[in-house]
Amino acid sequence: MPADKPDPETASLSPLSGPERGEAARTRAVHLKVHWYQSVKSILATGLDRQPLPQLVPARTPVEHDNLRGVDYYAGGEPTQGVGGC
Repeated sequence: MPADKPDPETASLSPLSGPERGEAARTRAVHLKVHWYQSVKSILATGLDRQPLPQLVPARTPVEHDNLRGVDYYAGGEPTQGVGGC
């Protein structure tokens, strides 16, 4: 949400919580994709606006193992030889 034009519904919470907390709550709501008045109000009530935003968890590296079929197997390519000749 642009800082110069706060959402009229959630801006009404600012007198109760202050403009900094209101902005932090709206930023968290946008980050979490919960764009409802009640969600912003709940963020303020529970103090989540004072907590750091959760970071995205990096994707894990795929597991490499002889017994796992790879992309080539499902794409119709030559399958790789597994343990025990399977």
